[in-house]
Amino acid sequence: MTTALRQPEPGIFDAEGPTVEELIARIADLVLLRQSLRAGGAEQQVLEDNRCELVSAHWQLSRALIAKHCRPAGDAEPAAA
Repeated sequence: MTTALRQPEPGIFDAEGPTVEELIARIADLVLLRQSLRAGGAEQQVLEDNRCELVSAHWQLSRALIAKHCRPAGDAEPAAA
């Protein structure tokens, strides 16, 4: 049994967006900020804002990785029988 990955919809991924490396650095910065916020007893809303930024950065990273590594449908190798 083989599992084929669906190809992304055209236009879903922004080719002009941040690179994978930039997004990884952004996530690392947000995590460090979150740790310092928690250690400093930050307000709940500040932590929630940071969490939302982290979620957004992770989504962007997922999309950037798919765009970088997912071959167009015409280039895909045929599945083994």
